[in-house]
Amino acid sequence: MNDSTPSRERLVRWPHKPLRGLLKSFSIPALLVVAFLLSAPSMPWLAIGLVFVILGEGARIWSAGHLVRNERLATGGPYAYTRNPMYLGRMLLIIGISGLVGGIVGIALLIVGLGYFLFAYMPRKETKEPERLAEAFGEEYWEYNRSVPPLLPRLTPYPKATGRWSWRVFLGNREQLTVIFVTAYVVAVVVKWWLGLAT
Repeated sequence: MNDSTPSRERLVRWPHKPLRGLLKSFSIPALLVVAFLLSAPSMPWLAIGLVFVILGEGARIWSAGHLVRNERLATGGPYAYTRNPMYLGRMLLIIGISGLVGGIVGIALLIVGLGYFLFAYMPRKETKEPERLAEAFGEEYWEYNRSVPPLLPRLTPYPKATGRWSWRVFLGNREQLTVIFVTAYVVAVVVKWWLGLAT
């Protein structure tokens, strides 16, 4: 009886995980498409948004070339300044895309996006990630954790930082898919703004 209970639980719970992943993968692009359709891009918010998008995606590209998951502790590049440069890049993208969209929709996107990121996403990650990394890397991680802040970067690099940016590692993290999507989104918003000027 005891042996069958975990099996039933696994059978019941297993299908929900792929479904959650699928919903997560499509919900953000769907929200951004809706935001684009309702957008009212205008200067100077378009230019400000573009700066934040470049900074955000730049941080993610830099991070993705250093992050070898579960094999070594990433401490080089942007990881020498913040423990979560990919998340910092995501936060900058939220701000940037909100600026690109502009108007009431952009403000709503900023409030909802930053609110979720700061009060739900980051706290959840900061609860789970340290435990997982400590289990994998032990005292090496805890020393790094004590020296490097979770999100906003420190001014000087972590003294024991190691590792170089790698194309192979970057491609392995599939950040190129985000680059393509973000670039297409920026181009679409700029074209919409340009067409609005022409009419």
